[in-house]
Amino acid sequence: MSIQRKNFFQFFKSQKVGAGFWMMVFMGSLLGVGTTILELKQNRLPLIGGWIFLSPIVLYLFFNAAAYRVYKKQSMAMLTYNNVANEVLLNLKVCVKNFDLWAQKNVYRSMSKKTIYEFDAADIVLSEKGMLVLGHGQTFIMTGYASPVVLLLTDPPNEIGTAEIVGMKVLENKRIEISIRDPAYNHVLILQFHPNDRLLLWVEWQLNKMDTA
Repeated sequence: MSIQRKNFFQFFKSQKVGAGFWMMVFMGSLLGVGTTILELKQNRLPLIGGWIFLSPIVLYLFFNAAAYRVYKKQSMAMLTYNNVANEVLLNLKVCVKNFDLWAQKNVYRSMSKKTIYEFDAADIVLSEKGMLVLGHGQTFIMTGYASPVVLLLTDPPNEIGTAEIVGMKVLENKRIEISIRDPAYNHVLILQFHPNDRLLLWVEWQLNKMDTA
């Protein structure tokens, strides 16, 4: 199983429009119509009013273009990381705890190269040595995507796009809690996945390997 790769037009059509977009359209329409009336009263071409009226659509296209860049990174990571021995789990619900956007070791380093752990769902690829996490979730304006991150069980991460798994446990409600250390951030982060039988088997397998090592 693999994630279907989409071109920009397919990606754009699949986007779920959030309430924020309609608020931008509403405000842009009000300001645009008002500015256009003022310009016409002054016998001027309504250039500013027209631009204000169209600005929400232009901004929405810009945000989608930025999101598509990250989506393409996820698709490339899937192609690189996935193989016959690995298993793909799609659209797992996840709650990220202890994430602070400003608790970074280098705040000014390009955000596009870091994983922003502000997502509530993820596609993951399980392997013997770790997992690839492709986070996504609905934002105020549209569906957002996080840069891919490989969670490693053995080799310590030394670059952006990798993180170390420092703890795993199964909670009483069968939720799966994975603690990670991302070199881009100062704190240990916690990914708490909703119950999933296949992920549960993988975690128990990894824990058994640690106990017998």
